Amino acid sequence: MPGKEKVVSDLKKITKGKKVYLAPDMDREGEAIAWHLSYLLGLDENEENRIVFSEITKNTILESIKSPRKIDNKKVGAQLARRILDRIVGYKISPILWRILKDYNTSAGRVQSAALKLLVDRERSIFKFKPKEFYKIFLKYMNQEIPLVKVNGKKFKKDSINEKRKMKYSKI
Repeated sequence: MPGKEKVVSDLKKITKGKKVYLAPDMDREGEAIAWHLSYLLGLDENEENRIVFSEITKNTILESIKSPRKIDNKKVGAQLARRILDRIVGYKISPILWRILKDYNTSAGRVQSAALKLLVDRERSIFKFKPKEFYKIFLKYMNQEIPLVKVNGKKFKKDSINEKRKMKYSKI
């Protein structure tokens, strides 16, 4: 990254000739960070120098150092593919967001595009919704409400009772 040359140079000096363990997050992004660091520091790609731990305690870190592994190139590839997808999808969706939200600091990627689709689908179903009035009819017997579920031996759905039927069935 532009402006980070001094940081990389300092890291190279500090690590030269030393055993280096790489311990960014255990997800694919962390794996890609480890790969990039390994590349920038000129570490041997076959070296088992990748450690993973889920808590920052002395014992946990010492245990992870006992079992280092190679960088998982499949996770690195998955991270690179995810970044590419974010850019491809984001380049198409972000301008739409900018027009709607009037905010050029907002961007969208593959996750936001899926969420946006869910929102759009939900909005469409709300617009298509046609409210329907229906009633429930109960028999009150000894302080209990028993729902009416059959009339003359035939089942019916709650939404099949309209105002007219409610009056008819209420008299049964």
